[in-house]
Amino acid sequence: SAPAAGATATAIGTLHLVQPGGDQLLPPGSALPEGGRLATDGPAAGIAYPDGTRILLGAGARLTLGTSAAGGKRIDLEQGELAATVAKQPPGHPLQVSTVRMLATVVGTSFTLRTAWDSYCAVSSGVVHVRDTLRGAEFDLAQGQALLVRIGAAPLWSSATLWSLSGQWPRVVTAGRPLRDAGGAAQAIGSVAFRPLQVNPYFTPEQYVCVQSGKLIDHERTLFTLPADFRLHFRVRSERAGTARLTMQPPQAATGVTPNHGTKPFTVDTSWREISLGSEDFTAASAPQTLVAGFPIACISLWGFGSGAFEIASFALESTAH
Repeated sequence: SAPAAGATATAIGTLHLVQPGGDQLLPPGSALPEGGRLATDGPAAGIAYPDGTRILLGAGARLTLGTSAAGGKRIDLEQGELAATVAKQPPGHPLQVSTVRMLATVVGTSFTLRTAWDSYCAVSSGVVHVRDTLRGAEFDLAQGQALLVRIGAAPLWSSATLWSLSGQWPRVVTAGRPLRDAGGAAQAIGSVAFRPLQVNPYFTPEQYVCVQSGKLIDHERTLFTLPADFRLHFRVRSERAGTARLTMQPPQAATGVTPNHGTKPFTVDTSWREISLGSEDFTAASAPQTLVAGFPIACISLWGFGSGAFEIASFALESTAH
C-alpha cells in the first residue's frame, strides 16, 4: 500500500500548525504531520510530496493532511484556495481533496479548488472527478471546465458560466422586487426607489436593484469569487432612456463598510439590452483592493440615473481565460 500521505509531505514556505495552546511555526522543508491542522497567513506557502506533487495555498487557507481509505493522499480543505499540480498517482491510490461541499479525486492533473460558503473547482489540465456531496451528483471535469457547488441552488458545471442569478432570486435579492409569472416562478427583478439613508459613496441614483449573499446591510458571505478574465453578462431594460452603473462589493467587514467597485456609466432604455462588463469597465482606482482573480464578491448593485424603474431578466458570471 501507499505510504501515509502526511508522513511524507514537507512545507513549501512557512506554514502554521494550529494547536490549542498556540500555533507552531513550520519553516520551509519541515515534515508535515498527518492529521495536523495547517494554516497560512501569506500566499507563498504550500505542500510538497516526494513524487513531485505540489499544492500551493492561498492566504488564509486552512486544511488537514491525511490518507484516504484507498491509501492515497488526502487533503481536507476547510477554507481558502489551493492550486494543485499532481504527479501521476499509483493505480488505485488517487489523491483526494475534500471540502464540506465537494470531493475531488485526481490521478494526475492540475487544478484550482477553493471553498468558503460555496465550493469551486476549475481544471487546467487532465481530468478531475468531482462529487457534489450535498446532492450525490458526479462530474468529470476536463481541461477548461469548472464546477461551482452552491447552497440552495443546483450546481453550475460549465467551461464558461461560473455563477448565475437563475434560480437564486428568492435567496439573494434583498433590495429589489422579484417579478413572477402566473405560476409564481421568478422571471425578472424590478427596481425599488432609492432611499437617501442608503448612500453609496460613488453614486446618488434614482432606482436600484441589489443582489447579495445576505440580508440588506448584512452581506457577510461570498456570493461568488471572481475568476481570471471575468465578464458579467446581464439583460436589462428601463422605464425610460437613461444611464446606469453597477457596483460590486466584497463581504462586509465586522468593523465597517468595505469599498465598492463601480463601473463606468452605460445606457439603458425601454428595450431589453444585453450588457457585458469586464474588469476594464470598473473605475474604483482609489479602492485598496483591485478586482483580480480570487477576489470575493458579496453584493452586486445596479443603479439607475434618469431612467425610472428598470428590470433585470438574467445575470451570469463567466471566465474568458483560456
